[in-house]
Amino acid sequence: LGIGYTHYRIISSGYGLLVAKNLRAANFAVTEVSANGLKGAVEVLHCSVLHKYNKEVERIIIDTDPDAFITAENIRQIDHGFWHQKNKVNV
Repeated sequence: LGIGYTHYRIISSGYGLLVAKNLRAANFAVTEVSANGLKGAVEVLHCSVLHKYNKEVERIIIDTDPDAFITAENIRQIDHGFWHQKNKVNV
């Protein structure tokens, strides 16, 4: 279904900034967090999108960093924050 939101958590050890850049280029809002993993520095990205954009988001992430660790969960907005709505003609 295209109703509701999905929250993606993306952990990338080498391409986090590029994943964020590519998601933003496609008009998705992304929050970046620098962190340390088992083998050193990583970027943790948070991206919440309408369900109807799940395949597009997943394609961008995997095409940019095939080794990224990705989790997704259904969420609902409680209050405040920035929800960037894409304005695409043929979506």
